[in-house]
Amino acid sequence: MTSFLKVSLSILPQELIKGYPEKLDHLGKHIRKRRLELGLTQKEVGKFLGVSEETVYNWESGKKQPDVKLIPKIIKFLGYVPFEPEGDDLISRLKFYKLINGLTVEGLAERLSRHPDQVRAWLSGRRKPSRKNEKWIEEILKGSFS
Repeated sequence: MTSFLKVSLSILPQELIKGYPEKLDHLGKHIRKRRLELGLTQKEVGKFLGVSEETVYNWESGKKQPDVKLIPKIIKFLGYVPFEPEGDDLISRLKFYKLINGLTVEGLAERLSRHPDQVRAWLSGRRKPSRKNEKWIEEILKGSFS
């Protein structure tokens, strides 16, 4: 009987919390799910993330997406990374690195010690990094995912 109670209690949040998202198809739904699990208000989440209650509402409803600079704080709030790299190739992993670290193209370029236009061209697929740059990027990525 005890094991039945444990199982029943583990499924309560999804069934009893009004507005609990069934499908996590955008970042705002991940935020809403975690907020409801923790019993927090949108205002409390906003305070933690440094944004307004209205901003949290807009994210949760899918009306707006968080600024890339807030992604590391959102990941910390969620307790997991709600994204996966688009692929296993170098540029996909570089885009993923940029995203989870909350970097703009300029911020990524600074970390790579490269010009933003060069990095922008790589990310857009207009140009491929040279072998030297590929090795440099691999070293940066290796250090971040190890």
